[in-house]
Amino acid sequence: EAAPAREGEAAPAREGEAAPAREGEAAARRTPGGAEAEPRAPSPAGPGVAPAGASAASEARSAGEGPRTGVAPPATAEAGSLPLALLRFDSEYDGDLWAAAHLVDGRSGRGWCSSPEAKAPHRFVFGLRRPARVVAVSFDDACPEARGFEGIAARDFALYGSTAGPDGPFELLLEGRLGAGRNGQRFPLPRPARVRALELRLRSNHGHPELTELMEFRVHGEELQDTAGAALRLEGLRASRSKNGPATDAPFRPGERVWINARPVGLAASGEGTTHLEVDLQLVDAAGRPLLRRERVVNHAARPPRPPRRPYVALYLDLPSGFPPGRYAVRLLARDRVAERSAAGQVEFSVAE
Repeated sequence: EAAPAREGEAAPAREGEAAPAREGEAAARRTPGGAEAEPRAPSPAGPGVAPAGASAASEARSAGEGPRTGVAPPATAEAGSLPLALLRFDSEYDGDLWAAAHLVDGRSGRGWCSSPEAKAPHRFVFGLRRPARVVAVSFDDACPEARGFEGIAARDFALYGSTAGPDGPFELLLEGRLGAGRNGQRFPLPRPARVRALELRLRSNHGHPELTELMEFRVHGEELQDTAGAALRLEGLRASRSKNGPATDAPFRPGERVWINARPVGLAASGEGTTHLEVDLQLVDAAGRPLLRRERVVNHAARPPRPPRRPYVALYLDLPSGFPPGRYAVRLLARDRVAERSAAGQVEFSVAE
């Protein structure tokens, strides 16, 4: 005779009998003729998030007190769930009905269950097809809880990301808690993250002493152009007397307009081919004391121009009458909101009496 099952486990089948399936499993049933019937098809997972629109450009002006900013709303483009490849995991209940691969098969009717011997945290490493800007994750946690399997649904989790790849290093992106019995639980990241790989850690469940389950895991965001090795930089940063004009060393005078021109290089493009640039401006005196600070004087999301045309930044300051003579500097901080990178630059100019 077979030994009695532990609490929470299904008893093994007696010789000549098929083992009963756990509730929620699509177990094959033996027919009278000895053949196996096909498992019942699971229900499909929910839809992703459709992309939204992007913002337009803005230009800044100064009249004595500093640039007047016309800040456009930031881009909110958000694609649906990204394709994931399960690369590594700690355990699974079996390699078929409760396999780890079911976490990313797009179907919430089948899921993953831990091995009875495995202890939390349960780790999964996922690879992305291309570098991606991740904005949120979502979970299906409506796990079947037949008698003896109460509290089996995953609860506390942590999400880590790596810009290098599946071997890390990984940095913490998000922590959260899942409600049992609910699908489509969505968790926005505190800020978008550019990653190549993700590690999900399930830290606890809702009370089952041995097993943990999760039905589906999704990552939301947009794929990026692979810009490995590239870095955002501001080229040709200069003070000029005209828009996109040449650099000048001649001093400016009160009442004149000072153009600050630069060319951003290394902007990453989203999966839809758009770039998103933000620029902050600061004016300081010869001692480095700030006289003026404006955030997002540029907030531009659009498709880049076709070669040989290249994107550029052109800002101007109108010096009021009576502006004190001396040496000044304009500091720019540029941010690539697609790849979440930044670059800084400074240009000096002088004002004569």
